[in-house]
Amino acid sequence: MTAFKSTSNYGDNAFIKSKPQVLMNMYNTTDVFPYWVADMDFQIAEPITQELNSLVERDVYSYEFHE
Repeated sequence: MTAFKSTSNYGDNAFIKSKPQVLMNMYNTTDVFPYWVADMDFQIAEPITQELNSLVERDVYSYEFHE
C-alpha cells in the first residue's frame, strides 16, 4: 500500500482545484483547498488498480449481486 509520499502527475487534465477561475466562481475566493470525498492526489494502491483492471478487461459493465 502507498505511504502517501508520492503524488500523481495529472499533466494537462483540468480539475476544479487547479483552476483559479472555477474556485472563484464556486467559493468567491481562490484561497481554499477544495478537497472532495475521495481526493486522488496520491497513487492508488496496487491491489485496487489490479482489481479495477480485471473488471474492465471483462467487458461487462452491469450491476452484480452475489448471493
